[in-house]
Amino acid sequence: MKRAGGGFVTGIMVMLFAGLGVGTAAVRAKNDLGRIAEYNAYIESARERAEKGICYYAKTDYLSAFSVYNGDRELFQEFLSFLKDAEDPSYVSYLRIYLKRYPEDAEPYQALCGIYYEEGRYRDVQRLLLEARAAGVSSEALTGYEEAVLYEFTFLGGAYQDISPFYGEQAIVEENGKKGLYYYDMGIVIPEEYEELTYYINGAAAVKKDGACYFVDFYGNKSGVPEGRAESLSMLSNGVSAVSVGGKYGYMDSGLAVPEELPYEYATPFSEGIAGVRYQGRWGLIDRQGQYVVEPLYEGLLLNQFGACISSGVVFARRQDGYVMLDGEGHSLNEYVFEEARPFALSGQPAAVKLDGKWCFVKKTGELFLTEAEVAEAKSFDNMLAPVTLDGESWGYMDGYGNIVIEPQFDDCRQFSSYGVAPVKKGDAWFMIQLLRYQR
Repeated sequence: MKRAGGGFVTGIMVMLFAGLGVGTAAVRAKNDLGRIAEYNAYIESARERAEKGICYYAKTDYLSAFSVYNGDRELFQEFLSFLKDAEDPSYVSYLRIYLKRYPEDAEPYQALCGIYYEEGRYRDVQRLLLEARAAGVSSEALTGYEEAVLYEFTFLGGAYQDISPFYGEQAIVEENGKKGLYYYDMGIVIPEEYEELTYYINGAAAVKKDGACYFVDFYGNKSGVPEGRAESLSMLSNGVSAVSVGGKYGYMDSGLAVPEELPYEYATPFSEGIAGVRYQGRWGLIDRQGQYVVEPLYEGLLLNQFGACISSGVVFARRQDGYVMLDGEGHSLNEYVFEEARPFALSGQPAAVKLDGKWCFVKKTGELFLTEAEVAEAKSFDNMLAPVTLDGESWGYMDGYGNIVIEPQFDDCRQFSSYGVAPVKKGDAWFMIQLLRYQR
């Protein structure tokens, strides 16, 4: 197809009337050359007005041409170019219209990604990239945007002595030896004034202040005080909390009365219906009735960020020769004995384990995963990323394909939450970073 003064060669008639405008058969019957002339006149006028900077009327002429026939792809591209140069606010809307009609073109995806990225609309960039992928469209530029929005991050500000892994929106922060509760998008909700503090779960957080243990509400107001002396409290789980007095442990129910009998040398909070207890130097699992699910046979149990012994249905129990992987009833999930292990995240994504001197990952079903990962140390996956160090000093993040997607640059780091926030350490201080695609 060739333009000459806005006209078409004779052969254009077949292509022109094959689109969404006038039907080919009707045109042939009526010999409707007038419609072609009208179409060409609008285009010629649009170009002349665009060249003179009369943008409003140029746009009107383009749209009038499309009302006669809207199947000329090159003209649509020309129209988009005009809108972009004119900085017309409808440019983005027409880019979207173009993509619906011609979803196989990479350039509109790239243009929209660029606009959304500059505006900080990283979630929109991600959605657009998914659309492109579904349409089978790829390009170097789109790959670049994908890398940027998936793994680029920014610091949220604030420095702390320590920051726990996030549980949903919340993390426990520590400053000057005192702990408080931080909420994403809200900041500190329970001030940093406690020696001990649990996550806010089931309507309360357990705290210890000036040697006294009790429960507080979301804003740090005292909401429950044990009847009797308590030296430590765990998080509440269905109204039950582990409690200790004089180095002995037991469980306190919702009546908050410290029991007279404390039979264990240590007791974890309940999670997923079980708890870990140490009795006569050995660890076992009990149910809510206090009955042993697994007799005290093990040298230790791996505890997660809540102090619980089970995560995503998996218990890592330590024997003399290493860690074995059990379900909540004590059955083995595989035949491996791991030299080291890290607890599963609540998401159930693969956990980091060390086997035959090498770090790799294991699924909660017991299958090994990423066994060829060349890392000096690793932590478990969450939000599809795992903290890793290649040299034992600087930490970064690995994706599920074994690629390092955030270069090692931190002195330590923890998993990303479902809000794309992770604690990272630089020097002696802990900070929070957030993946750009999660920012509003």
